[in-house]
Amino acid sequence: MDGYVGLVHLSIPDELPLTEPRDRTGRSGLEVARSLYDFLCSRKILVRHFGSHALTSSFLRISVGTDDEMHVLQENIEAWLRLA
Repeated sequence: MDGYVGLVHLSIPDELPLTEPRDRTGRSGLEVARSLYDFLCSRKILVRHFGSHALTSSFLRISVGTDDEMHVLQENIEAWLRLA
């Protein structure tokens, strides 16, 4: 991932892929997930956050359909990391 902490991928038993965001200091958790969720939503990038359950509160569900969408997502995650 070229030097930034970014995202950690996790697949839970029912095969729902979840991603655990980490800020540039390596922290994760509910506050970090909520921060990235709010940041992406403010930029009209829709992701899902399951913050009400202890097992999933630090994870996001991100679906990407095209290479262009992946580039937009990557650019925005990198922008969030600079601010986080």
